[in-house]
Amino acid sequence: MMSKEAVACDIFINCIGGFLGTMSLFLETTVADVKAAILQETNVLAKEQALLIGTEELGANGHVMEILLEDQCSFEITLIRQHP
Repeated sequence: MMSKEAVACDIFINCIGGFLGTMSLFLETTVADVKAAILQETNVLAKEQALLIGTEELGANGHVMEILLEDQCSFEITLIRQHP
């Protein structure tokens, strides 16, 4: 049996221009971790990233898995670039 720390879900990251990539999330994955991964792939600074699930924006703090619905194991996140 897997420990809770090993549980992973996939997020599919999109922007207005289309699909950016996929990332695996674990219980300890933070919003900052997701933004750092997006920075690596796109050079969009974390402070310029607004991450949406549906119409709800992910806050700057916290663990992503606590925010997401527990009964799903894949999610789509939309990246909106905003100038601070």
